[in-house]
Formats: sequence, structure tokens, C-alpha cells
Amino acid sequence: MPTRNELKELAKLRLKEAETLFNAGLYDGSAYLCGYVTEFALKARICKLLGIDEYPSGFG
Repeated sequence: MPTRNELKELAKLRLKEAETLFNAGLYDGSAYLCGYVTEFALKARICKLLGIDEYPSGFG
């Protein structure tokens, strides 16, 4: 199970990669990675709201 901090770091990393692709004119790849950014950020936020350290398995 990924921890809240791992999810936050993954979101930041994927956002940096998406920005690099965007700046290179690779818009489809950038948009694709932004989907992961959104997913990881939402999961990290869910963990915070529920007061848990790890995102539970079986919840996507």
C-alpha cells in the first residue's frame, strides 16, 4: 500500500514529467500523465481526510 507521503511525491514527480512533455510540445503524453497526477493527489487527500497513513488496497 502506498503511504500518503509516497502518493504526494509520486504526484509531484508525474507533474514535473508532464510539464517537461508539455514544454516539448508532447501534449497527449502530458495530458495522460496529468491523469496520474490527479489520481495520486486525490488518494493522498483521501488519506489525510480519513486520518490514515496508507491508501487501502482494493479501493482503486
